Formats: sequence, C-alpha cells, structure tokens
Amino acid sequence: VNLSTVMIPENVQKVLQLGENFSMPTLNKNEVTIEFIKNFENSFKKLPVHVRPHIETHIRNRSAHIINKLPSYTPPRNPLISTVLMRSTKDFLKNNTNLILTRSDKENVTVALDRD
Repeated sequence: VNLSTVMIPENVQKVLQLGENFSMPTLNKNEVTIEFIKNFENSFKKLPVHVRPHIETHIRNRSAHIINKLPSYTPPRNPLISTVLMRSTKDFLKNNTNLILTRSDKENVTVALDRD
C-alpha cells in the first residue's frame, strides 16, 4: 500500500511485494561457509551439557562433508526475480531516502510512507 507522495514504479513494486522473508542468495561463498560453521557451533552450545560430549564428535564427523561442499554449491536461479530488478529497486530506494517501507500491524502487507 503506497501512502507516500512518491510514485513507486511497477518493477519496484514487484520486488517489494515479495515481502521481508524473501532474500537473494549471496555470492560470497566464504561468508556462507563461515556463517554455517558459526551457526553450527552455536547449536552445540544449546545441547544439554550431559549429552554434548557423546554426540558432538559424531555430528561433526558426519557434517564435515556438507561443510566441504558448501563453497562449490550453486543455489538455483529464482525465476521470480532477477538481478536487474534488484538493482533497480536498490537504486530507487537510494534515490528516495524520504521513503519509509514498513509492514502493517495486522496484515502481511508492505506499506510505503513519507519520512516527513
């Protein structure tokens, strides 16, 4: 819903309609691997202390091949959105700094408001 004075182009609206849970895959494979390992290690800290020593090594050994394959993994292309649409949306938002995008309280709707 556009409650601002800014006219939002149709191609930008298409990207914004995808919602806040939509994300483009990252191209930085090292970052993905490091984040995966950090999340993995953080999950171990959540295990009960009496269980951790017994299964930690076993899980690490079984997951090593997954971690080794992460840098060579190529995510599937998303036909819903292209890099061109993302670039035009980013440029639009950079050029319209007075525009605020937020989610409505009760519905799964993105709302555009003027900052002033």
